[in-house]
Amino acid sequence: MKKYLIYILFLSFLWNVSGCSKDDIKLYNDKDYILFTKYIQDSTSFSFLAYPNVEQAECKLEVKLIGLPSDKDREYRISVMKDYTDIPDGTYILPEKFVMEAGQVVDTCVIVFKKTPELSRIAHRLTLCLEETEDFALGQTDRLVAIINVSNIIFKPDWWNSTVVKTWLGEYSDLKYELFIKINDGKVNVNVSDANEIRTCTLKLKNYLKQMAEKNQTVYEKDGTEMKVAYIGG
Repeated sequence: MKKYLIYILFLSFLWNVSGCSKDDIKLYNDKDYILFTKYIQDSTSFSFLAYPNVEQAECKLEVKLIGLPSDKDREYRISVMKDYTDIPDGTYILPEKFVMEAGQVVDTCVIVFKKTPELSRIAHRLTLCLEETEDFALGQTDRLVAIINVSNIIFKPDWWNSTVVKTWLGEYSDLKYELFIKINDGKVNVNVSDANEIRTCTLKLKNYLKQMAEKNQTVYEKDGTEMKVAYIGG
């Protein structure tokens, strides 16, 4: 419930900031528009469990423009929404500006996180918001904010939704997710709208569990049941 309340508050905030609905886009502004490729409710999980031997690591977010590519580099900016952020200052590095290079319609912005002892006890949240610049106006309101959950602990990611439970990975457990990350070479985020990506990741885990069972080294959950995935394909 808290998650959805925050989401509603965000939408209200962004509506007031933008002053228009997404239906108004391109009617009153001759600038190109910029937005995150993810919707606000699709937060990003960033875990240092995927980077066990480093003290800092990069988290990447994609932004894209609504409009035509330019023949020159153009700047866009991202700011921190302090009221919706609880990660301490100094534990992340956010560049003052980013550049959409000439000819491009998508850019990857990089935020650097520093590993701290506190991240092994509790997850923190960094909330980012696109800003209007001389080069770009703001796109639709539900894609102006990016939420990053940062930790060095295992927790259920937002992408492990009911569809993933029913069709792909089965019921969530910390042990299964930890093994999933290991088997998929440190991958903590999955684009579940990409059937090929989630299928590939699921098959890696499924085949590993099968191989271990064939060696009489069956992998079990904490409750003593055999660890399984829901996907029946091969």
